[in-house]
Amino acid sequence: MAQEPNQMEIDLQELLCGGMPHCACGREHPVPDTDILTENGALMRLPERLRRLGVTKPYLVMDGNTRKAAGHRTMCLLNGAGICFHTCCLNAAPRPQADMATLEILARGMENDCDFVLGIGSGVLNDLCKMLGKQKGLRTGIIATAPSMDGYASNSSAMILEGVKTTVYNQTPALVLCDLEVLQGAPRAMRGAGIGDMAAKAVSIAEWRISRLVTGEYYCGAIAEMMLGAYRQAVTDAAAVMRGEAQAVRGLTEGLALSGIASSMAQVSRPASGSEHTLSHLMDMLAIARGTEHQLHGVQVGYGVRVALAAYEALLQLDDPASAAGDVVHQHHQAAWERDMRRVFGAQAEALIRDAAQEGRQHGKSPAGALGGGSGALAGDPWNTAGGYTAEAADAGRAGCRRDSPATPAAAAGAERGGCAGYLCPRQGPAQPLYFPRDGVRPGPDAVDEKAADGRTRHC
Repeated sequence: MAQEPNQMEIDLQELLCGGMPHCACGREHPVPDTDILTENGALMRLPERLRRLGVTKPYLVMDGNTRKAAGHRTMCLLNGAGICFHTCCLNAAPRPQADMATLEILARGMENDCDFVLGIGSGVLNDLCKMLGKQKGLRTGIIATAPSMDGYASNSSAMILEGVKTTVYNQTPALVLCDLEVLQGAPRAMRGAGIGDMAAKAVSIAEWRISRLVTGEYYCGAIAEMMLGAYRQAVTDAAAVMRGEAQAVRGLTEGLALSGIASSMAQVSRPASGSEHTLSHLMDMLAIARGTEHQLHGVQVGYGVRVALAAYEALLQLDDPASAAGDVVHQHHQAAWERDMRRVFGAQAEALIRDAAQEGRQHGKSPAGALGGGSGALAGDPWNTAGGYTAEAADAGRAGCRRDSPATPAAAAGAERGGCAGYLCPRQGPAQPLYFPRDGVRPGPDAVDEKAADGRTRHC
């Protein structure tokens, strides 16, 4: 008999209050001081939570979509409670990027007397707000608008630096507020993306264990089992999540929040991400190189799960995996690999090649051979079906996974029609071009939705 959707193997609130003392792994697991609230009407408790934290003037960061989802209500609540605030609203289309240009826009728009950074949104806005808080020396919070990714409670941001997707460690937020009514109203594709991000745990935990066996890396069985419990619940509740059922959405949201907490406790991202996230980051970088928009993070991660599972299935079919790995190393040609990198990633390739050299991922130093061995392997174009891996990834989105596959949630994510095109605030009007400069060009003034931002500051 299936568990109740909101019953997880470890209760999130109990974990936040009591931690995980005397862990069998021998390490202490400090639990971040994060207030996580997941319930119907949670948004109404925002003024109380801010006062408890001693916040006097938050800086609200949103975009045209998230303003409609929860931003307008947030501003009304703060006005009614007599709490001053200042707001920056980015345009909704094209989607904001987690890069230094956008971070500079937010920093320039922030008033000096703001004492808290409060994001209203999901992945990119959450990442940017944690970076801004670290830069300004301020605590941060996030009002979740979709159960679409697992970074809400993490201590890191996925940033685009020199065209390369990079994990930057910063700080866990002081407040994560998840109103179930808001989350249930999120686009269906974004709920599917959240299932895709939870499906990643089947791969990430396995790779954490593999690394312990191969390299002796630190591994905590208790944290791993905690995350596998959340993963199994997400698989069980996938259909109910896609229907928007409240308890299932709550269970998924708490599982996603738990993922960030687990990474903070382990002091490593292994509980949350593995090779499937690397593939998603490569897709992001390819989109930048080609001037196109990437898919939702969780959808791409769902594709990555399928690719990783196919790769492991192929590995299990080898009679002598060690010899096969050795063959890959000996067949690697550094010059050919660098040519492929420049062909596929364009201007971003130089930073990738440099990073590989700095980390020792060159021929003769690592079986991985930088990002993916010889020409045509992972370093090749993920959408080139001749490469072998990528036909599986594309098929996952078009046809879905087999019913007996452990990655069924990824199929739900991949099969959803993607993105949030046209999901705009009616008061905003037609989407204005959002200019995210690259290659050292300074941001222009049109990156901020001035029309939506009018009247957003309550003067005290």
